[in-house]
Amino acid sequence: MAVELEIACWKRGPSAECLMWCDAPCEKVEDRLIDIAVEIVLAGERQLRKGRQFFYEEDLRRFEARENNRKTRRNNTTSHEFSENGFDGSA
Repeated sequence: MAVELEIACWKRGPSAECLMWCDAPCEKVEDRLIDIAVEIVLAGERQLRKGRQFFYEEDLRRFEARENNRKTRRNNTTSHEFSENGFDGSA
């Protein structure tokens, strides 16, 4: 008997994780169910971590972009206010 399991991977990683177990001459797959269950849980944990890492990095990129936009707007607004009030830097 053989058990093959293909786990769809997170879209930013390898295409899939393939896990396979076969009967050995001295051991049946049924005798290794605990090991198989552990491997499945660990594969799920890896996928969860990949997803969380992706969203953390995405949130960080968006935050940095917002901060840069905010700083740019603040600098543009400040320089515009100075020029409207006659403080254009030309003395």
